[in-house]
Amino acid sequence: MMDLPPAIVTEADVPSYSLPSLLSREAMIGQLESTIYGVLSETAVTLKTTIIDAGLLAGSPGVVREQWNVDVSNGATTVSFGLAVFLPSESDQPVPLFLGLNFKGNGSVHSDPALILPPDAQRGVRVRRWPVEMIVERGYGLATIFYYDLAPDEPDQWRDGLARLWPTDQGVDPPGAVAAWAWGLSLARQVLAADARIDPDRLAVIGHSRLGKAALWAGACDPGFALVVSNDSGCGGAALSRRRFGERLLHINTRFPHWFTPVFATYNEREAELPVDQHQLLAAIAPRPLYVASAEEDLWADPRGEYLALKAAGPAWGRELPDEPPPVAGSLVAGPLGYHCRPGPHDLTQEDWNHYLDFADTVMAAPGNIPRD
Repeated sequence: MMDLPPAIVTEADVPSYSLPSLLSREAMIGQLESTIYGVLSETAVTLKTTIIDAGLLAGSPGVVREQWNVDVSNGATTVSFGLAVFLPSESDQPVPLFLGLNFKGNGSVHSDPALILPPDAQRGVRVRRWPVEMIVERGYGLATIFYYDLAPDEPDQWRDGLARLWPTDQGVDPPGAVAAWAWGLSLARQVLAADARIDPDRLAVIGHSRLGKAALWAGACDPGFALVVSNDSGCGGAALSRRRFGERLLHINTRFPHWFTPVFATYNEREAELPVDQHQLLAAIAPRPLYVASAEEDLWADPRGEYLALKAAGPAWGRELPDEPPPVAGSLVAGPLGYHCRPGPHDLTQEDWNHYLDFADTVMAAPGNIPRD
């Protein structure tokens, strides 16, 4: 691998830049497709869901644990993925639900021995990122997918997942793994919305790091998501590319050439020439609620750049955010927009979840109160 230049980590070294204007949602989605992510999918598929396991979550009688198998077929090829679903054991009405991808397998989010775990993975290793009991006690469901089930995170293997269902020639540059992960989130939303125990109008998508990029693209492309949450998503996610702070295009496209459409890499070290920037990705989610979060020590993901992208996207919701982000450990809520910067490093923590649940309590308080267009 080529030697990469060091990251910019001080504001004094950030180049001057100007951002492209906000456009219509359709125009921004089109430019983001052709420049960064590729088309989410234009493939017609059928979905078949089978509940392969159900019971109470180990140690938590208030939580139902289910494991679903979802078959996705285009008529010639079928790809399957597993969905771990956690719901209140007693509820007299459909519940809102958070959906997100996980890095280590569904058995990593809780120590319950029934949860399916990939080979060589460690059970419960990501419990701190997925406080299942707390989320359910707050009145929400939770569903998660091992992201490798949708697209293996390897340059020479990522097409072994959902990408097998894409046409071999879509007439445009091919999408990458981020689009496959995002499409999987959208497909999972559809099967979750069909379950009578889940409120189809109050489904939130959440993602951390590279999976935050996927959550943002899924949320922008699929208006069925009522709330979109980006946690430390950085370059190619919520952070402005033109700042070239922390991880920049040359870094990400060299290390992870399979994540984005090949066009994106042609702008390595030419960020100022990009026809788009990440504030337009955020704005494409409007008018639905959006929460962007950062971590103080996570300079690689450019916390300030994430906030500035949200501020630049604010007019899509009719919001003018302050020039400066709130103090670390503080939060900002401006109607349908939320932001916080947590002390500490790159991670998804219970502190983050507390902010997201508080925000969801406000913006998803009742069925049917979320603007869609």
